[in-house]
Amino acid sequence: MDGGRRVSKSVAPRQGVAAARDEQPGRWAWLARRKPRRRASGLGGRNPIARARLLGRLGLVSLFAGTISYGVVLGGHGPAVSSALSQAPDVMASLLGFRIEAIVVTGQMELTTEEIVDAVGLDATRSLVFLDANVARGQLLALPLVESASVRKFYPDRVEIAVTERKPFAVWQQEGSFSVISADGTSIDSARDGRFSHLPLVVGEGADAAAGEFLPVLAKFPGVAKKTYGAVRIGDRRWNLRLTNGFDVKLPDEGVEAALAKLDGLIRDGKIMSRDLVSIDLRDKKRTLVRLTPEAAKTAREAMAKAKKAGGQT
Repeated sequence: MDGGRRVSKSVAPRQGVAAARDEQPGRWAWLARRKPRRRASGLGGRNPIARARLLGRLGLVSLFAGTISYGVVLGGHGPAVSSALSQAPDVMASLLGFRIEAIVVTGQMELTTEEIVDAVGLDATRSLVFLDANVARGQLLALPLVESASVRKFYPDRVEIAVTERKPFAVWQQEGSFSVISADGTSIDSARDGRFSHLPLVVGEGADAAAGEFLPVLAKFPGVAKKTYGAVRIGDRRWNLRLTNGFDVKLPDEGVEAALAKLDGLIRDGKIMSRDLVSIDLRDKKRTLVRLTPEAAKTAREAMAKAKKAGGQT
């Protein structure tokens, strides 16, 4: 009561009505109070069945891919598969009309056309579009015999290759291996077949570097060069010649041309090539020393003994 006349009304019921009214949803209030739905994940969201199906598909794909990969590795087909994938662009370009149909190679002397084409890697699968001329030129320059090279493309299907070869000068034998060398002693190829059999043979340590100076001098005497099987470097200071009849000619450190002139005269006169000799020593300018085979030496001793005995009896 207020002053005994007015009665104060409780506000609790009003508050309760207001609270109840506020709790009643309006037309769009349910949207504001609705909990946001979680975005479905790639594994099927909250649906366990969808997730299980997706996991099953992924597992099947993984199993299939793993089986193929294992078979490729186990069977040793990895390089083949990789090669096939790398050739795909060339195959597509070839289907479009850019397959290499003509290859023209010029300038080769010792190298064969097949060796040059193989060095560049040209085959029926290559297309002109994806042939890198600079890379191909580098592959040619990697060949020891090639001094310079050019590769040109002519669309749609033609390649022209021009090479300049280093000139083979001699075959060098060192510790059982044979190499083709240039005049400056650079090894430019391996003597793996008979194409270099016409070249002079030099043997021993240092023979490769010294051949450029010695062989032109030997060439001045064709009669000697023709009878020479090979030139052997001795102590990297002088030469021995191994003649075709099997004996050796010892040349001096200096005055090589004069010694070769003397040997040329002996060969022309026919005084040594038919003799049973082991070696001829031309290192002494004043005299020529010869060494006979054991049989010839025995015969010579017996003849000398008979001559001496006959001389003593008279």
